Amino acid sequence: MPHPYYAPLVPRLEAVADPIRAANMKKYMKDHFEFYGIPTPLRREITRGFVKEYGMPGMDILEELCKSLWDEPEREYQHTVIFLLNRMKEKLTPGHLHLIEYLITHKSWWDTVDGLAGWIVGEIMKNH
Repeated sequence: MPHPYYAPLVPRLEAVADPIRAANMKKYMKDHFEFYGIPTPLRREITRGFVKEYGMPGMDILEELCKSLWDEPEREYQHTVIFLLNRMKEKLTPGHLHLIEYLITHKSWWDTVDGLAGWIVGEIMKNH
């Protein structure tokens, strides 16, 4: 069951799922991950619209939310975590590094590790 914060996002992503594109994306990622098959620009547009409507998550639910999204099978959810963390990066502190380490070491692949290490960890280190 999805976390209450992102539950309204699920039908928005499912509505634009493309099984043919999903199969190609899965193959490109060496069959490591499932996908809805949503192109990055459309996924970002949907996520931005969702955040505009529902706001950014509170810091009090951030870790639980990120882990819940990360546990979802479709890769678009892991990319949503990176999107959210990138938008919140000015608020992140060294206390969040255990969360980032968890994300980097679970479902690891270049597409998530690059974003987490470069955009998120790099910003925390720069700021602190």
